[in-house]
Amino acid sequence: MKKYTDRKEALEAVTKNASNLQYVSEELQNDKEFILEAAQSNGSVVLHIPVSNNLRRDNDILLAAIDQKPNLLRVIDHRLNNDNVALDNNKEAVLIAVRKVPYLLEYASGRLKNDREVVLEAIERNGLVLERASEEMRNDRDIVYAAVSENCKALQFASDRLQDDKEIVFEAVKDNGYNLEFASERLQADRDIVLTAVCANGAALQYASDKLKDDKEIVLAAVHDGGYPLKYASEELRNDKDVVLAAVQQNEIALQFVSPELLNEIDSIGTDKWIKQELENNKKRFIDLKEAIRQAKELSRSNTDDRSATIDNVKFDR
Repeated sequence: MKKYTDRKEALEAVTKNASNLQYVSEELQNDKEFILEAAQSNGSVVLHIPVSNNLRRDNDILLAAIDQKPNLLRVIDHRLNNDNVALDNNKEAVLIAVRKVPYLLEYASGRLKNDREVVLEAIERNGLVLERASEEMRNDRDIVYAAVSENCKALQFASDRLQDDKEIVFEAVKDNGYNLEFASERLQADRDIVLTAVCANGAALQYASDKLKDDKEIVLAAVHDGGYPLKYASEELRNDKDVVLAAVQQNEIALQFVSPELLNEIDSIGTDKWIKQELENNKKRFIDLKEAIRQAKELSRSNTDDRSATIDNVKFDR
């Protein structure tokens, strides 16, 4: 194999295939400017610098390599062939890597997984990376709030203490009610939080406390989302005509969750006729669901610092 002595030819060769560095002249292999330029073109070049060459441990070259190929943080198993160059513990290198590929936080050292600057850089780009942060960071309110704001599903990786933080949980459930699953038991029994969750996704009712599954206004808000959430309502409300009517109007599949007693009544005259009959009978007391849900969603979008605006502010006309 020919030796590359021409700088331009050598750079083209290693850019195409980093292993071609072995065919580059010794003079160029020892030229920092050349190796730096090569690393900027193909980060993998650093893996092929001879062990005896001090440029193998040059920080400028390593950072250029990581910038060009962030996955080197993982591929080289955090160390450059046991040369005591610990990239996983090199803050500059890790910051460069997580800014481009946030999940690479997983391959950072324990020290850097506990570094607020590093963790913030990662989670502001992908909140789910919170899973890879240290236990201390997952218990840091600012960190967790930033993660949940970027991706509401990050709530599942927060500490127990912060899964009991109303503002953080509100941020998580307002756009994806299913995150109610990861809230504390206390907040699964909080009317503000549960209303917000079921307005986003009716089936989030399954994660509400038994008490709120028996709350007519909460359940009505839930069944407005496709009827199916009737499955998670209390036995009493699955026998409530207002609730069943609201659910069946959304989707007749909800009939499978109606109490046997009420289902017999519906079957005896037919679903369409029963709906028409109940709508006629209940004109004066029928709940305007659309308006109620609109009001509820407005409350959900209100300033999270103002927790005085609760479900009690939503007026359901009777």
